[in-house]
Amino acid sequence: MSEHKYILEPYKGMNTRYRCPDCQQRDKTFSLYIDTETGEHIHSRVGRCNRESNCGYHYTPKQYFQDNNISFDTPQPKVTRMMEGKEVKQDSSKYRLIDKTTVIIEEPELNLHPALQSKLADLFLDVHQRFNIDFLIETHSEYILRRSQVIVAENEFEVAPNENPFCVHYFPKDIQHFPYRLDYQEDGSFNKNFGDGFFDEASSSTLELLKLKRQKKA
Repeated sequence: MSEHKYILEPYKGMNTRYRCPDCQQRDKTFSLYIDTETGEHIHSRVGRCNRESNCGYHYTPKQYFQDNNISFDTPQPKVTRMMEGKEVKQDSSKYRLIDKTTVIIEEPELNLHPALQSKLADLFLDVHQRFNIDFLIETHSEYILRRSQVIVAENEFEVAPNENPFCVHYFPKDIQHFPYRLDYQEDGSFNKNFGDGFFDEASSSTLELLKLKRQKKA
């Protein structure tokens, strides 16, 4: 057993070497530090580039913990994300993502109250801005989309030089029709309409109720 708590990951084939976050060489020249007690990586930037003369990048565990105000001996919680197409576990305490990560979520609105569905749009935006994470969301929730429209208008995301982090693609229920993109306008509205049975469903039901009421009165 190693006398050191943190060591460079022993070579066990190219799957134990990575692309250097500093020089970004195509060849995998980067060795990550691991916790000898758990075998887990500390962070995707904590390691040493083998190109010592041309790159010289070396970020030690001690430097990382000092930079993030973490006790050197404190066990760190682990999260899983994707790095170069592989799942890599790393600590989640006060870290920031250097490279962009995309999280795919299917119907996050399931079993949520409409008010909470609306707040999901705020949550996704907050995580995107703070941690540089992109989301690919498949949803049927009108509340999430309506809230995103309000956010775009309030923050003037469609007013230059701002960049709108939201983007919507609609997939028609008729498979003979191609999906299309809906662009946000400055006032939060979309430049195109959704297909039948999406945003118009609630309005159609309301009109049907009004029609029934008139018939009963007559």
